[in-house]
Amino acid sequence: MFKHQAAKNRHVSTLERLLPALLVVAAVSGATAQDAPPSAPTDPELDQRALDYLRENGIDVELGTGNCVSKADDGSEIPGWNEEEKRWQQIPVGDGRWLSCLSFFTGAETKVLVRTTFSLGLWCWRGTLAWYNTSGDERLRVTSIGPAPDSQYYLITATTTEPGTILVQPGERSGGLTWPLFVHAHYDTAALEPAVEGLTCEQQFAD
Repeated sequence: MFKHQAAKNRHVSTLERLLPALLVVAAVSGATAQDAPPSAPTDPELDQRALDYLRENGIDVELGTGNCVSKADDGSEIPGWNEEEKRWQQIPVGDGRWLSCLSFFTGAETKVLVRTTFSLGLWCWRGTLAWYNTSGDERLRVTSIGPAPDSQYYLITATTTEPGTILVQPGERSGGLTWPLFVHAHYDTAALEPAVEGLTCEQQFAD
């Protein structure tokens, strides 16, 4: 059973720091071996160590949010992106309004096509969620997180104890994840096997 937990500090090994560079994610879903970018053979031994680490330790990911809006019981919505003025804007939260953001978090299970950067080719990885936590603007209190309607992703809602405004904008962290909410998750490896040509990882791991 996966769980929400407080953020924690832990030792990060050298191989763990290298892992994102050794394994290139081709796509979260819907990619086949033909869609993946090419890679040049370099070091089979290091490649195997990276795969072994992935198999034994899983993956930590930091996920952003999008489509953040301020909502109220009367159904009114104020988007974080001002389409008319083409800019990010402050939106009200608290005093009967709450923040609703779509997260790229996919919940209990995820399937990813990865290519090793060296010699071992394409692999399909299936992970199961072990834990997750949320962070972002310290004024926000997450009230719910669950599957969004008609989407593979999750919807996060949050409010504040004191009414105020929240600026929704791309942040500087982790390649521009959208402020003000992030999800940090750890997925244990449930399966890791060579990709089958012509199949997506979803098809290869179909129950």
